[in-house]
Amino acid sequence: RQVNFQVPELGIYRALAGYERKPLLDKTINGVFHPGSTFKMTTALAILEAGVDPTERVTCTGGYRFGNRGFRCWKAGGHGPQDMHNAIKNSCDVYFYHMCNRAGVDRIQDVAKKIGFMQTFDIGVGNQKAGSVPSRAWKANYNRNNPNPETRVWFPGETLSVAIGQGDVNVTALQLAVMTSRI
Repeated sequence: RQVNFQVPELGIYRALAGYERKPLLDKTINGVFHPGSTFKMTTALAILEAGVDPTERVTCTGGYRFGNRGFRCWKAGGHGPQDMHNAIKNSCDVYFYHMCNRAGVDRIQDVAKKIGFMQTFDIGVGNQKAGSVPSRAWKANYNRNNPNPETRVWFPGETLSVAIGQGDVNVTALQLAVMTSRI
């Protein structure tokens, strides 16, 4: 039995190639995105490396105040008392907001590198993206051409977004798979 494959018209290909959602892009290696809560495992390892007792509890009331800004947990009513195990199990943002600066953004980035982020892999597939996990040095370099020196300084409040896989954390699906296998 013969199967006839039809080559799409050039116009259709151009439409797909130019479409803003990039349907022809191999998103597992070229697409970078905020990992969100999947990154909390990385933050947990950094917190442990900083010497924090994993049985220490933080009470989640649904939000966390840092400076003059409020940060919400995904669960509006809160999770109640959370140790590290339960914070991972419940994906409690407040626990990670509360603990992340005890590790610091530099340690979070260091752990992230150790478990597969900010890397490409020799798997016979080229054109991989490395993504980004910020640090104090990363921010200083990223904003090096900005005349305002304050844009090059890392502020502890910025670590809260990093801790839950948001902000300037960008990874590939392949890196998340590597992180999972290494953990």
